[in-house]
Amino acid sequence: VAEVASTFNEQLLSRYLREQAGNETQDQVTLALQRTLQRNPNESEVQRGIELLDSLQRQHHVDAQTALTYYCLVVLNLNEFLYLD
Repeated sequence: VAEVASTFNEQLLSRYLREQAGNETQDQVTLALQRTLQRNPNESEVQRGIELLDSLQRQHHVDAQTALTYYCLVVLNLNEFLYLD
């Protein structure tokens, strides 16, 4: 059940990012981090996200939508998102 919920959540976030941020990778990454971490991401966090999306597309031959969905899985599993101080 948890795996199905996880898949649903990452797909839902991916769709939300495409609707709200359009097709611009930097805007998608920034919005993903803002929404999940509830703060503005720093430049290095955004850059790492952009590099991951680029790597997924170039090295693993996935399309932009699939790469964004995988990125959403990463973001939803960040320790900062999962744990409260």
